[in-house]
Amino acid sequence: MAKFCTQCGSQADDTATACGSCGTPFAPAPGQGYAQGAPPPGYIPPQPQGYPPPQQGYQQQGHPPPQQQSYPPPQGYPGTAPKKSGSAVKWILGILLFLFLCVVLVVGGLFYLAHKVKSKIEAVTGPGGFSTTVGEAVTGDTCRFLSAADVGSAIGVPIVSTKQTGTGCEYFAKGTPGEMNSKHMEATLKQRGGDNQQQEMIQKMMLGGLAQNGTTEDATTIVLKYDIDPNSARTQMKINKKLMGHATAAQEFTGIGDEAFDMSGAMMMVRKGDRLIRITYPACPCGTDAIKPLAKKLADQL
Repeated sequence: MAKFCTQCGSQADDTATACGSCGTPFAPAPGQGYAQGAPPPGYIPPQPQGYPPPQQGYQQQGHPPPQQQSYPPPQGYPGTAPKKSGSAVKWILGILLFLFLCVVLVVGGLFYLAHKVKSKIEAVTGPGGFSTTVGEAVTGDTCRFLSAADVGSAIGVPIVSTKQTGTGCEYFAKGTPGEMNSKHMEATLKQRGGDNQQQEMIQKMMLGGLAQNGTTEDATTIVLKYDIDPNSARTQMKINKKLMGHATAAQEFTGIGDEAFDMSGAMMMVRKGDRLIRITYPACPCGTDAIKPLAKKLADQL
């Protein structure tokens, strides 16, 4: 079908897209459109009726166009300062909680340890045997209970000097420690009924000690020492007797204080009321029989 130009009226072929005389484009046939991707030459998109372009409309009415409102970018994007959070507070609370738990564990551990120690002592001393009574401490001259003459007469050697300590007294005799130890072993063995062969062996040890330590006229040795402890005397007696009695073949004595026993012929423990007397004599040239009257006299004065 032939086409006619709406501008100049010239006739054109039905396949023509524009007038051959004036170049006016023909409208597409129904069901056809312009080439995809580009509008036909001179095409102006239709505008809504009654609304001028946004910027032009504000200018015609005498109002400046609205300014575009800027909004801050969301938190966390680059270029923005993050707000302070409660992470630091959480860390501090966590540390405080940890320290509190540590304190609770330490205190609980101390209570548990104290309970175990008390249970162990009660197991040794028996039910109700744990005592923390404190007696009267010894003051003044602590050597006044036993004179040097009393000690020298009992052990068989002169006491050349005494020395007061905080809770007791020390007694010195002439001789080296090796000589005194050997004499103590000989006296202990003889007291326990040792035979001649054993006594000869002790004499050889005594001579060896003399050769090793030497003999000088000025040498002195502590041959006896005692101290008086006013703390938990009953409990200390029970613990020492229970734990050390079997290992040291302890001998118990009556008539000396309230209770008394000797360990290995080198230490005697005596309780008088709430006071505990410890007499040590490993270098005394004597046996236990010589110490017993001294222990009794010492306890009787307390």
